[in-house]
Amino acid sequence: MKPLGTGTFSSVWLARDIKGQLGALELVRKSSLARSKSYKRGRSRGIDGTRPTRKKAAKDRQTSDGNSVLSPGEEDAGKRLGHAKTGRLVAVKMTERSLCSANSRSRVSFVREVEVLRHIAHPSIVSYLHSFSTPSHHCLVLEHISGGELLDLVDNPESFARIDEPLVRRIWGELCKAVAWMHSVGLVHRDIKLENILLTTDPFARPLPSSSLIKLTDFGLSRFIDPEQPQLNTLCGSESYAAPELVMGRTYDGRETDAWACGVVLYALTTRRLPFDPPSPNGIPHEQVARVEADWEVQQRKRGERRALLVRIAKGEYSWPESAPTSSDSDSGDVMKQAVTGEALARSEGVRRMVARLLVRDPRKRARVADLWEDEWMRGEGAPAPPTLPPDDAVSLPTPTWEGPSASLSLSADDDVDLDGDIDADADVEDEGVLVDGEDIGPGSVARQEH
Repeated sequence: MKPLGTGTFSSVWLARDIKGQLGALELVRKSSLARSKSYKRGRSRGIDGTRPTRKKAAKDRQTSDGNSVLSPGEEDAGKRLGHAKTGRLVAVKMTERSLCSANSRSRVSFVREVEVLRHIAHPSIVSYLHSFSTPSHHCLVLEHISGGELLDLVDNPESFARIDEPLVRRIWGELCKAVAWMHSVGLVHRDIKLENILLTTDPFARPLPSSSLIKLTDFGLSRFIDPEQPQLNTLCGSESYAAPELVMGRTYDGRETDAWACGVVLYALTTRRLPFDPPSPNGIPHEQVARVEADWEVQQRKRGERRALLVRIAKGEYSWPESAPTSSDSDSGDVMKQAVTGEALARSEGVRRMVARLLVRDPRKRARVADLWEDEWMRGEGAPAPPTLPPDDAVSLPTPTWEGPSASLSLSADDDVDLDGDIDADADVEDEGVLVDGEDIGPGSVARQEH
């Protein structure tokens, strides 16, 4: 294992599944995904309320040297999933149990992230693989995304100078598709920022992959809402990406605060600075765990800077970097004009229109993420296809009879799953995403609770 990053409540490590244990678990996930897609299309293969059956496998066997012997079905599962003998790389998010015992917020964050991620599947959202606990840690296993954070791409002067408008459209379009889909199923993220957007590959490689270029991650603050009563009151997220209603301590609709945060992301992606923070010669500052400053004057200065930041956000006051007049090169479609890259991206009229529709002080006048495809800039070179979302009156989650607390954080050995059944192409995530086993997200689920 090696460290990938550290957050407020947890650390993320790169690990290798050398025993191939995730193969069968992923088939369970694919089985649930296929079943949910079948329900979504109105062609369930079984009786509502039933679960797929599993052919009971023999007890685990071991060779004389202690190595596990896989059953034929398990070996075949590993082959079908394409796992190499050396083991699949995964990301393991680890939260100390002692921290969870002392801090209820960290405990809720872990449980909520597990509950949310295991119920959703979208090509631009990081995939859940497994969760478990050890005597010292609670662990969440996710797919490993190898391209790094979007923040690192933007914050590096050399790589930022290579970003062109088609690449911005690709990244931005995929982010908006993921967020619009989440909102269509009643899910809000509440911590959208550059650090929580991962690149699946080198964004300057050509051709770019036909699959997703970015993945949204870190769902510890996310939750499902009731679209009929969407107002929330928990103040959470990063201040630089917070909407005015959040910094003023008002109740808010998480879909509207997500839209604001997306606007901050696009501004930062095209300017290499945050819209409400004071400009920094070193680019966008990385968030760090707060430290106690010994110097009283330093403390006073930082408090004053934070107060000024919150005032600017509350007033919705931001400006674009001083540069040449704005350009509508991309809107005109004239390929003979000079490509817009790096610092020149801030001059794009299309980018400025997007940001202006999202960084609106009054949340009632702020654009919905799903409505951004009305703008012609969203259909220019590099942009992904627009999403196909259900109508507003169809946006609702199942409301099953709920009995008891949320589901277990890990799979039981006795869970009924068909390890030998056919997992067809329908089990792959579609372009528009799938709510997996949505009937399990009852009123008592932590994924629906406000903390």
